[in-house]
Amino acid sequence: MVLLAIITGCVPCWNALYTDSDLIFDPALVGSWGSSEDEKENWTFSKEGEKKYKLKQTDGEGRRAEFDARLVRLGNYKFLDLLLIGADERDTRLNGWAAFSLIPAHLVIQVHELGPKLKISAMNPDWVKEWVEKNPKSIEHRKISDDRYVIMASTKDLQKFVLAHAAEEGLFGGPHELDRRKE
Repeated sequence: MVLLAIITGCVPCWNALYTDSDLIFDPALVGSWGSSEDEKENWTFSKEGEKKYKLKQTDGEGRRAEFDARLVRLGNYKFLDLLLIGADERDTRLNGWAAFSLIPAHLVIQVHELGPKLKISAMNPDWVKEWVEKNPKSIEHRKISDDRYVIMASTKDLQKFVLAHAAEEGLFGGPHELDRRKE
């Protein structure tokens, strides 16, 4: 149930949140993380380059997906930028994270804590919907359904938008907590 809450908090972004100078690598992210509330949920990060990770993510229903993952520092904040690179072909039902990336688009997740726990939160589509309907010229976007939007802004404009609202309650949903799993 907790994973469902974070997945419904996804807003696809056409462009990446980062430029090369925004990327960081933290070895603390490498390894497996899971929810204490859902045994099947697993997030495994491996190093794929100097400042790049591969994320193998399994949701609470056992559906798997792989993402290109980048850890991004903007000001005092850290974010993950995820881009789908593969989904479990044996299951026609898509992993929830994969389903939001079929555009293809980047998923921006705020990292609140990276230590003994990994606390993350995804963009809240209800907040984004309300924001762009009240402020339609504030960020480039496209409506893809009655209540869903894709953020089409350039990386520079996306960064400005995320930084302007990162500290507020709203743009990012409540934190989802993952514990480090023993390998």
